[in-house]
Amino acid sequence: MASKLTTFILQLAAALTLCAPSWAQTSRGHLQEEGIDPPIEQILRSQKPDASDPRFVRAYREAIVSSIKREMATPGRVEELIVKTYGQISPVKMKLFARNMQTILKHEGYYDMLVNLTLPMVMAKVPMEQIKEVMSATALTIPLKGLPRLNEQDQMAFIAYTARLMSTVPPEVCKRITNNDISAQESAYIERSYLVTRSDEEFTAVADLYLRAIEYELSDYPYVAKYTDAQMESAQTIFAKALVERMQKRMPIQQVSGILNDLKKASAKEVCATSLDIFRTLLDMPAPFRKWQLQAFVNQASR
Repeated sequence: MASKLTTFILQLAAALTLCAPSWAQTSRGHLQEEGIDPPIEQILRSQKPDASDPRFVRAYREAIVSSIKREMATPGRVEELIVKTYGQISPVKMKLFARNMQTILKHEGYYDMLVNLTLPMVMAKVPMEQIKEVMSATALTIPLKGLPRLNEQDQMAFIAYTARLMSTVPPEVCKRITNNDISAQESAYIERSYLVTRSDEEFTAVADLYLRAIEYELSDYPYVAKYTDAQMESAQTIFAKALVERMQKRMPIQQVSGILNDLKKASAKEVCATSLDIFRTLLDMPAPFRKWQLQAFVNQASR
């Protein structure tokens, strides 16, 4: 799971960009025929969505940028959105959320993503509610997709944070999370509820980590680390051996095998304990195998 810091920003962006159905389906104006670029407003009003026309794409993007920035410039708007999503939080947390939002809104990759995501749907006349759903779902994946770009220390911090969170939820919930039997919306709610109760110090560390993941994903840089098959296989072998040894301290090997072979059949308490064993084993692995296995883990989590 990852904190969904941009969910409400993307939902807002969806609402602001969906003026397309009201665009007039008329021919291009004289300025365009004469080879002179018309104003943005004229392009949007006089031409149907056309992803193959660079001028239309540019005008569409600039309309999104100006609309979102204008909305966010409204006094108190940022704080209002944060409170709506996270409730009343400390001044330190409010300041960090506001900083993260403003940082994302200044990132060119953010607007590129919005255009690439919404323009094809606008051209296909996808209903507004469906576009909102797609954008909300996409928002939930941005921090996760950025995790593989983080360095080893950040990935370890993410694993440690996730382990702390998982240890606080009821076993039944922990099992559903482990088996990926939980919706993105419920997962986001669980993490938001947990994160805002953390100390300002821990909250700051997590918020900074997620912001790096988001910025890296929007920038498509740094590139995801690549390791050889031999490196990944050796890391998996060491990890599996250490995990079994850790679990054997709590139960017979036959029970360990049964749980690892079918987590869905195991009890919620057993699955939750196993998930914590997995996190602790990852963090305790020796170098350089830990780096390789961490990469494999976050690569899988980001899919």
